[in-house]
Amino acid sequence: GYSFANIGCLVIDRNGTCTSHLIPMEKIEGIDSAVADTIAAIKLNYGGIGQQQLGYSNANLPLADSTDEYLPRLGESALGTFCAEAFMAVTQADMAILNGGSYRDSITSGQLIYDDIFKLFPFGNNVVVVEVTGQDIIDLLEVASATIPKPSGRFAQVAGLRYTINAAIRPSIRYDRDNIFVKVLGRRRVSDVEVPNQRTGNFEPIEPQQTYRLATTDYVFSLMGCGYRFRNAKLIEQLIGQLDKATLSPDDSGSAHYGTMPDGA
Repeated sequence: GYSFANIGCLVIDRNGTCTSHLIPMEKIEGIDSAVADTIAAIKLNYGGIGQQQLGYSNANLPLADSTDEYLPRLGESALGTFCAEAFMAVTQADMAILNGGSYRDSITSGQLIYDDIFKLFPFGNNVVVVEVTGQDIIDLLEVASATIPKPSGRFAQVAGLRYTINAAIRPSIRYDRDNIFVKVLGRRRVSDVEVPNQRTGNFEPIEPQQTYRLATTDYVFSLMGCGYRFRNAKLIEQLIGQLDKATLSPDDSGSAHYGTMPDGA
């Protein structure tokens, strides 16, 4: 569960009846030998990959605040922006959007190894580049901002765009039975969505009918990780094997540097 406070237990009896409950971590005693042996075998096969040195961070990019709330779920964060910038740089997309629930650990200052990035992005989502309309981006941001100021794994960490959230406006989104966006019924919380002009670099209002290249994960695009279903999006590239954590790995020269934002970030 959240912050690994509980373990979920699902029991299916012989009649097919399901019951479930949560077991607090403090009540867990001992180690299951079969599970421990399986983990040990996986670690053996994993070898020294996790200890591979990737780069060096000049800064701490924290996951959580002093109250243990995950910052990428609450609003713009240094960690969220940095990773979104990495997605955009690797794919050469116009913009990048990652859901706040993707982030599971901090980047700390000092030497970084592969295990550090695996802990940050443990899920193994694939990187995708999709062609979407400006209206798709506007609607996705509205959904992602619906719970603010309360935390949500749907909150969008972005690069290559900027926008304003008015949390005083009551959310008025209509969802379908699967809790996926249908439309906005009233005033929008999100306004002033802007993207850089490709020629001048100056931010300008996003064009609802124009198409843009968006870098994200297959979780956001295919599995609707931000609660949004892209209506007319075109999959341009799915980088099979190019996992989200690989965007923070060294380039072909073997060099990588973390904690320094690109210009304009």
